[in-house]
Amino acid sequence: MESLLIALFGFIVLVVGTAVVFGVIVALRARRRWHAVRDHAATRSAMAAGSVAIAAARGRRRPAVAAPEELARWSAARTRREMWRAVDSAQAAVRAGVSMGAPVGDLPALCGRLQRNAETLDSILRHEVDSNPSATVRAQVAEVLLASNTVQRAGVLASGEALSPEIATLVADAENEVQCVTAGLASMRAASGPTAG
Repeated sequence: MESLLIALFGFIVLVVGTAVVFGVIVALRARRRWHAVRDHAATRSAMAAGSVAIAAARGRRRPAVAAPEELARWSAARTRREMWRAVDSAQAAVRAGVSMGAPVGDLPALCGRLQRNAETLDSILRHEVDSNPSATVRAQVAEVLLASNTVQRAGVLASGEALSPEIATLVADAENEVQCVTAGLASMRAASGPTAG
């Protein structure tokens, strides 16, 4: 009888040990897969595109482009700051699209032209007297703001379209891993069930 109890105890220890080892292997595999997904270029691109989309959404909370009449009330420093903010946002959106291999067309070249025009206007605004703003310069800044906004929207659109297949694959892989982990946990519970009774 004692040898039967020892054999039964040994069998239970073997089953529980096997289940624990199997559970650890499944957990390590899932963790490795998660790190691979997290470090994948598509995931990093998705996070970059997300930050661009958030920036675009924040920009929509206020009027996308200020009218020349509104610009005329701004100081030269604020006008320069807003112009560069718009140009930088457009460039960031296009960079995100390029990094994802999105079909961005001539958007990078347009960003270069935006940069050059902004530099020229910036140098003029540095010498402007706030009490006597130039209507012509402010109208040109308004055009740069409008062009920047348009380029930014095009960059976000291209990034989103390029990312769609990657996101679909990521979701499918995540669902597969959840099924694997769930099956592993169910197997572990089933194997350790007799000891609970």
